[in-house]
Amino acid sequence: MGVYSTTVATPVSGIGTSFDKTKNHLHNLNAGHPTRISGQKFRGRLGTVFIQVTSIVSATKLTLKVTRDSDGDQAVVPSVEATIDTGLTTATSGCIAVDIDVPFADPGNTDSMYLMLKVDAGSVTLNQSCFSWSDE
Repeated sequence: MGVYSTTVATPVSGIGTSFDKTKNHLHNLNAGHPTRISGQKFRGRLGTVFIQVTSIVSATKLTLKVTRDSDGDQAVVPSVEATIDTGLTTATSGCIAVDIDVPFADPGNTDSMYLMLKVDAGSVTLNQSCFSWSDE
């Protein structure tokens, strides 16, 4: 059994108090595997999602949602709220980690996962996200 991950490091600014389907990170889970092909059906155990945010303005909590579609309608991970752990020297940067730990075989025959966020107040910039998984 191996552990794999995908990382998206494209900043998405203006994450506010409601989900916005245009402000997401697209993860192709198979891309991190040495023999699987991105875009093919995903089968594995979803692991942990790590989120790094910057430019925190008034926000103390993030709500994470992971869907199979870009419209945010087919949830794989329903909304999960976590407290932002801010930096020791920079209070405007922080992170969360959400452990999913479920087996999943995509019925849509793809490996695309759309990660969407919202905050409890104010706004943040989604700076980086990492999605880990393992084959069983």
